[in-house]
Amino acid sequence: MVTIRKRRKKDGSFSYLVQIRIARRGQPDYSESKTFPKKSMAVEWAKRRELELAAPGGVLTAKWKGVTLHDAIKRYLHEFADGAGRSKRATIEQLQRFLLPASRSPSSAASRSSTTPRCGGAVA
Repeated sequence: MVTIRKRRKKDGSFSYLVQIRIARRGQPDYSESKTFPKKSMAVEWAKRRELELAAPGGVLTAKWKGVTLHDAIKRYLHEFADGAGRSKRATIEQLQRFLLPASRSPSSAASRSSTTPRCGGAVA
């Protein structure tokens, strides 16, 4: 659901605050807001953003934007691996150390090619 609010600034001019809130069954709630100097810009952004979020997986992609693999592994270890066995925990920590250089970049930028070791030989 999109809400556009007209707000008066200190200098007397107006800005437009767009709020997008999505609550669906089986998916977590999502909210986002952005301010624009013109109403037409606010309406255009709201329509475009709503279409992006309506796409399959759009809400989950938006929630994970900017999260690094390192942060995701650390969160998993903290929240879910407390009751895990020693072997599972050690394997996850080893993965975290192995992927350390690649895991510092945002997850959207990390791809298979950036985490796969390359061989020096030519591919036939």
